[in-house]
Amino acid sequence: MNACGHRGWGGRAVGGALAASCLLLCAPAAATERFGLFAGNNRGGEDEAGLRWAEQDAGRMRDLFVGLGGVRAADAILLLGGGARDLRAALASLAVRVAAQKTKGERVELFLYFSGHGDDAGLHLNGARLAFVAIDDLVSQIGADTVITIVDACRGAGHGAKRNKGATPGPEFDVRLTRNPGPTGHVLITSAGPDEVAQESDALGGSFFTHHLLSGLRGAADADQDAQVSLAEAYRYSYHHTLFGSHRTAAAVQHPEMELTLGGEGEVILTSLGGAATSLLLPGAVYGDVLVVDDRSGRVLAEVDKDQGSVARLALPPGRLRVQVRQHGRIYAAELSSDWGGEVELDASTLIEQPRLAALGKGAALDPAPWAMTGAFALRSAAALGRALSTGVAMSLARPLHGARWFGRAVLQAAQATATNDSLAYRHFEGRVGLGAGYGADLGLLQLEAAATLSALGVWEQRRRREAERLAQTGLVRPLAGGYTVGPELGVEAGLGLPLVADWGVVVVAGPSAALLKVDGDVALVTGVSGRVGALYHF
Repeated sequence: MNACGHRGWGGRAVGGALAASCLLLCAPAAATERFGLFAGNNRGGEDEAGLRWAEQDAGRMRDLFVGLGGVRAADAILLLGGGARDLRAALASLAVRVAAQKTKGERVELFLYFSGHGDDAGLHLNGARLAFVAIDDLVSQIGADTVITIVDACRGAGHGAKRNKGATPGPEFDVRLTRNPGPTGHVLITSAGPDEVAQESDALGGSFFTHHLLSGLRGAADADQDAQVSLAEAYRYSYHHTLFGSHRTAAAVQHPEMELTLGGEGEVILTSLGGAATSLLLPGAVYGDVLVVDDRSGRVLAEVDKDQGSVARLALPPGRLRVQVRQHGRIYAAELSSDWGGEVELDASTLIEQPRLAALGKGAALDPAPWAMTGAFALRSAAALGRALSTGVAMSLARPLHGARWFGRAVLQAAQATATNDSLAYRHFEGRVGLGAGYGADLGLLQLEAAATLSALGVWEQRRRREAERLAQTGLVRPLAGGYTVGPELGVEAGLGLPLVADWGVVVVAGPSAALLKVDGDVALVTGVSGRVGALYHF
């Protein structure tokens, strides 16, 4: 694990990589204007692995605060893939806008969010470095009454599908609910504690902390059900769910921390849920791990760990929703339409238990059984014969690579064939051991996937003259002829999976292949076509 510290944009010790930190905007008074800069960059230094979700995280933060956080669309600058010069220009633009508001005697709250690469000294942007000291100077010249600084920076690649996003030490503190409706000062949230790393996950489509923070700001953190999410509520929710989520599935555990210096009294409100275009009401009869997915894009909108008997209300964009509920290892699902906005209630009686295979299209890595094993009857053209069909069995083991769609697998197959002509009889055996990767998609209940597999193919073939049977009766037995060969084989195939019950389903797969084999003393390109029908089990 790596840890780093730097002088943050608020002028205090801040961790150099704040993974998906909290989006905090204080409750607006009667004459308060909010401005925001949401910057994301997947590309850092020349020697740093590219991120996958930093820019998308910035876009999601911007959209949420325009919809629920009181930032007007015209005052929310979204900067994706920009370099140091672009970031400086964006801050200069904000300085002009803030100065115009200050001349009117209004308070100004400024929200700064960056997601990308960094270290203890600054941000890494497209191969260049922008020091935090320089950013401090630019921000101090803007003159906002309240500055909320969020840095979601990453150092190097993580483990597997989780990428480390550097951690920052921050002193412990008490979260206080009494703050001025128009406080002045700074707020900082870090996604990890001292000597920890913060991570992003392909399964969640963002960082662990951002995923849970967005859910909390949409209403999952609204513990007192007042249709507002306060600073204290959002922090407590994000802390516990990030800690639990990273402990369960990540390479390292994260303990988010918060640091703030705000003057006055009053409550700090982050988002107001009453202005949402759509509200999803989860009644007391719905409980468990509730996952809400945009049915058109497949993007996870919110995740709530809900107790039985409690009521939760989530602020969501309009559209068709797929809700997935996990209870004690069982999966239930329902679809809702919120195209016209308003409040939509999830009726517990509409939840239908799903075979786990049918649920994997939305968040496979969140499922407790990500492994898939297939056993199938195989039928294919015999690789070296080219004259007959071989029959046999095939086994494969697969696991998601990048979320629900991409997967890797190992394949083991054995087959045999026999053939005869006027003078010869053949016996043919072949075996394959291979590794492959593929991509899956949903076609309603059916699961469609395409994959490519590189295998080591071994073939043993025996040839015998048919006259040997007759000659054997006279004591004259002709010698047997045969041999073996080994070579590489590349195969591509497409398949359909159909869930049946619980974790079981059936699969049908077919596709061509090409192998380089030594046949009759010469290396030849041998092509074939194969098909498989079998059973699929998730565990």
